[in-house]
Amino acid sequence: MQPKNMLKKTQDAEKIRKKLPEIEEQYDMKSLKMVVDGQNENVKTIHFEGKVNPEGKTEKIDIKAESFGELVVGKHPLQGKDRESHHVPENKFMDRIKEFYGHIGRKINEKEEPNKDKYFQDIADKLLQREADIKVNFPGHGNNLSAILMHKDTHRESDKAVHSQELQKDVTRNIEKYSLENRQIIIMGYDGVKNAKRAQMWKSHWDNFIKEAYLLLKRGHIDINSFVEENKGSFVIKSQDNKAGAFDVISKDATDQIQELFDKFAGNSKNNREFNRELQQEKRKILSDVNDITMKSYQDGLVVGLQTVATALNKSDKDGDKSEHLKALNKLESIAKQIWENHIVKKINL
Repeated sequence: MQPKNMLKKTQDAEKIRKKLPEIEEQYDMKSLKMVVDGQNENVKTIHFEGKVNPEGKTEKIDIKAESFGELVVGKHPLQGKDRESHHVPENKFMDRIKEFYGHIGRKINEKEEPNKDKYFQDIADKLLQREADIKVNFPGHGNNLSAILMHKDTHRESDKAVHSQELQKDVTRNIEKYSLENRQIIIMGYDGVKNAKRAQMWKSHWDNFIKEAYLLLKRGHIDINSFVEENKGSFVIKSQDNKAGAFDVISKDATDQIQELFDKFAGNSKNNREFNRELQQEKRKILSDVNDITMKSYQDGLVVGLQTVATALNKSDKDGDKSEHLKALNKLESIAKQIWENHIVKKINL
């Protein structure tokens, strides 16, 4: 019963207050309290304050902007006349990684709802805390994320811009070349109609990009030569799906594992040494899977982002001395790793 519904049943403030712990537990809230705004002999004016998700913790992200000729690299937002700040990896990708952590945490809580012992509550809390921390540390339009300041024409206002469809065939060739030279399997958002890298990645595209990382890792050890032969001679996985529910595919694996554990020890989990051993193993596996999926997704998102910017800069005559471009890109990669690997996809331990 929610607080507003209780008010319909009773006007007794103390009866309402005593019901709050029950509601807090039912809806898995962090806190719920009744606040008295004022009262006289006969009437109390009250309202309710509750917290559903953990509050984020602010962390210091100490990055100084550096100039490389006309290019500036640092934390978004970067500013300059006729210039625009571009995230690498993309801001929308960060949003979906953040949501991915929260999605897995919430699904674990849903699976545990009938189980009052809440055996997996600790890892659910860690995942929800990571979601909250990312939200606090990278607010607005991706503030504090790694970015490069480039001419507006190089960014989005020409047919050679980072976000232009016309550039993407060249980007695709460069990513194919990079993956071949490094013998590295790379996931890339792909437009099957245009037969090129996707110029704009939206929510569902990024969700399926992350799902591709999950599917790749689920295969376990991969013989690289067999993979390339199977993938039509390419190291690049072309992620084309934009269907809803990509995260549900991943979370189902985790919740199925939890259910199998509960079924195996049905009615026999209390003070059971074997159950506790397998419980800890299962927790570690879930967190390990989440860590691996987010890390692989980020690594490929970074490669694709850097290759896209490098391709656009190579065609630009408005971003200064081209001999400075590689230095700027190397610094951008370094800053991206510092920010993402220490704050966004940092390993979550049990």
